[in-house]
Amino acid sequence: LEYIFEVKENTTVDGKKKVLPADLIRCELFYPTQTENQESTELVKKLAEEVANVWINELEDPKKATSHHLSSTEGKWSWGEATEANKKAGLGKQATNDYAESPFTGMKEEYQKIGSQLNPLHASAAGHARFNGDFFCKETELTRRTLDPSVTDGFFFDLKEHSPEMISSLISLCISSSSEVRNEAKEAISNQQNA
Repeated sequence: LEYIFEVKENTTVDGKKKVLPADLIRCELFYPTQTENQESTELVKKLAEEVANVWINELEDPKKATSHHLSSTEGKWSWGEATEANKKAGLGKQATNDYAESPFTGMKEEYQKIGSQLNPLHASAAGHARFNGDFFCKETELTRRTLDPSVTDGFFFDLKEHSPEMISSLISLCISSSSEVRNEAKEAISNQQNA
């Protein structure tokens, strides 16, 4: 979010200057300067209150699965009902299934870090590898910060330790098929753009 609100600039419609669009939108939302936005502030507050009440009623409805995840309803999967062991085990873990359901989340983060020169296929793979911890190396991490010594290496380093031949084979496969994969990705993008 820091990148979106404090770094990412776009050129204005007239092309005369660069601005932080997300920051401008947020400022106008909470501190309106345009007359029509100032005049509608009270109405928007009433609407927000109504919408919030509808959402709460929907989320807390015992017939719906969401109610099982809310502490306000003493849901069986809620934080309020979780054991201390489960709370501790959940610290630092991804709390959503964005990465599992959508490669676009990891891809978007890679694009934001590296920029538009990155192939979408590579960006998506990098996001998944990071989320899965495939290239996590505990020795490197231990030098950066205090880490639970029971944490294990990611798939790549674990495989390297137990089966060096498999690692060599995996790297050879990646190198030999990289050109074909890149060409397929380019063709898929081209087909999508021409559709």
